Amino acid sequence: MQTITINNSENINTSLFNWVFPDEEKITNRFPSFHYPPAVWKNNNQSYKLNYFNISTNTYFLLDTDSFPDVLNFSMDFYNAENANILELANLAHLILKFGYQTEDFELFKLKSIKGNQKINTLLKIRTLPYQIKKYLAYKNPSFKILNILAKFTEPLINITESFIVENNPSLSEFRSFITNLFDFKYDIATSINEYDEEYFRQLFYNKNPVYTEFIGKLNPLLNMGKNIFIENSDNFETDTLRITFTINSPEDYQDILEKLDRSKNTINEIYKLLEEYDLR
Repeated sequence: MQTITINNSENINTSLFNWVFPDEEKITNRFPSFHYPPAVWKNNNQSYKLNYFNISTNTYFLLDTDSFPDVLNFSMDFYNAENANILELANLAHLILKFGYQTEDFELFKLKSIKGNQKINTLLKIRTLPYQIKKYLAYKNPSFKILNILAKFTEPLINITESFIVENNPSLSEFRSFITNLFDFKYDIATSINEYDEEYFRQLFYNKNPVYTEFIGKLNPLLNMGKNIFIENSDNFETDTLRITFTINSPEDYQDILEKLDRSKNTINEIYKLLEEYDLR
């Protein structure tokens, strides 16, 4: 590298190569000893800031190359892109396309098994979501099955999703269940609803969902394991955690229940097969 002087009046693009997300927290957590001099890349009379420094200066280290892939690989190597979250991959995809390249030209996207127009278009779409949704996705790193649903959301559904995240900080399985139902019942949602209302959506999803009704119809017979034995799930089967309880009045009752539980192994297997069939695992 060589040092160069850039006048304060000269335009420096400070955001395009800033692909780390969320910026402040990731800089603190991923790079606690972050010390790096200000560096830029010049391309077609435009200067691009390559790292996240808070120094007021007009002297920079110049990455002396005409090759965008070299510059991006430099940035990805420094910021450990192998551990990039889904929003960082989206930012990188945007940056790559901006300079006229394809994501398949970069080893990182092969490593992450991200190929094909659909996945790339989904990544570009989630970049436009509100900050709270993007922050949630960055920390949870959901599958593309979830991201593809979000990419289809209209503005009202996005607003509802954002307020759901802020209010509940849901687990990934809870989030998946909610947005799947939200998309399935998008035409049933009252136009006056523009944020999350727990009671409203509980009634909408579970009273009108024929798949859920079918699932419960198949599940209920399996939950009957005998007198004084109860199988429960505390969150309407949004997760696959089961609680088995029983009551006894004597040692003989206890022995009887143990025998019933031993005979119920196949029943438990059937319950989890059913959960998997309805995408609840």
